[in-house]
Amino acid sequence: MSHTHYYDSELHVPEPAEILSVATLSAQEKLFRLQLKSGEELGHNPGQFIMLSLPNIGMAPISVTSSPTDEGWFELGVREVGGGNVTPALHRMKAGDTVFVSKPLGNGFPMDKLYGKQLVLAAGGIGLFPLRSLIRYVRANRSDFGYVAIVFGAKNPDERLLPDEIKIWKRDESLIFLETVDKGSDSWRGNVGLITTLIPKLWRFGFETYTEKSRAVVIGPDIMFKFVSIELAKLGVAKKNIYASTERKMSCGLGFCRNCLLPNGKRACVDGPVFSAEELGL
Repeated sequence: MSHTHYYDSELHVPEPAEILSVATLSAQEKLFRLQLKSGEELGHNPGQFIMLSLPNIGMAPISVTSSPTDEGWFELGVREVGGGNVTPALHRMKAGDTVFVSKPLGNGFPMDKLYGKQLVLAAGGIGLFPLRSLIRYVRANRSDFGYVAIVFGAKNPDERLLPDEIKIWKRDESLIFLETVDKGSDSWRGNVGLITTLIPKLWRFGFETYTEKSRAVVIGPDIMFKFVSIELAKLGVAKKNIYASTERKMSCGLGFCRNCLLPNGKRACVDGPVFSAEELGL
C-alpha cells in the first residue's frame, strides 16, 4: 500500500461510533465494544488499526482487537497510558457514549501467506490485543489453516488478559494453547517462566519442525520478539516467515511525528505495523 493512501482525506474523516459495552480486564486495561452509527461494518483486516478521536481531547492509534468475522460490532482493547490524554479519557467513558474512528489503517497480517500453513501465534502482555483479531479470524475460518498453536505470556496471574476467552481457546480441540506467567502466585497452578520456555515444547504437541509450511506471528516487547524468534528459528521457522506487529510504537499514526521510526528506517504506522523478523533485522 502506498503512503499516499494514508494521507487520503477519505481515510481520515472520522465516523461516529457508539460504545456498546465496556469490560474491565485489569487495573490498566479495558475492552470496548463499539458499533458505527452508520450501521456499516468497520471493514478491517486482522492486524489493522484505527485512529480514535475524542473531540477537544485528541486522537490516538489503537489496534482493532476483534475479527472482521465479528459482525455488527468491533472491539478495541485499550491500556490507560499515564501522561496521555486520550486513553485516560476513553477509560472514563461508558456504554452509550460516542467516539469517532477513522477507516482501518495500516498493513494487517499477511493473510495470503498464512492460509494453509501451520501457525504459531504468540503474544506477551497486551500484545494479545492485536493478536486476538487474528486468533478470532483463524478460529472462524479454521478449515483454511493447518496446525495452530497459541502461546501467551503474562507478567503475573493478575495481568492475564481475557481469561474467559482463554478458557474457550483451551477447550478448542482444533488448536494448541500454552501459557505462562513470569512470576506465579499461591493460587496459580499453571506454568511459571518466560514465554520463550514454551516454544521448544511445541514439537511435543504436533508442531512439525523444519518445514517450509511454518508461519508465526509474535507480538510483544522487542526483547520478547527477539528471543521468541530465536527459539522459533531452532524449530526451523524462517525469519522471513515470522511476523510482528509494531503497533505499540505508534504515536500520531500518520507518519508525521516519526516516534515510531524503526531501526530499518521504516515507520510503524505508514509502512506497517506488521513486519517480518527479516525486515526488522532480527
